[in-house]
Amino acid sequence: MPNKFADSTHALWRCQTSEGEMVLKVGNDATVAKSSFWLGVNHLFAVGFPNNLGEINFTHDFLMQNGALKVPDLIAAKAKRFVLTRFLAGVDLDANAVDDKWVIALVKHIAKLHQCTYKNWGS
Repeated sequence: MPNKFADSTHALWRCQTSEGEMVLKVGNDATVAKSSFWLGVNHLFAVGFPNNLGEINFTHDFLMQNGALKVPDLIAAKAKRFVLTRFLAGVDLDANAVDDKWVIALVKHIAKLHQCTYKNWGS
């Protein structure tokens, strides 16, 4: 699948399997190394992206329970190598066609995530 954004953090493959369509995501180390956002997140929260892809199940579970956007089912993940998810049908996002509806949905999602409270955070 072609990258939609210049700073995409994964190479994507759409796969037909005996269990249905899936998406294989492989971390792009070169893009992450040039990304101010991911360098900042890695430094601020000590997450080590993409080396910690094997632990993405924690993020996946958090988004499933607390987010406002649909999240594809997580099938498998391995540190720094890949994430395999079920294909999520819908309208593909195009950088040139982001409208108010997309922005409002993202704002609601982020606002909902920021309303979560925990006794501890970070490593």
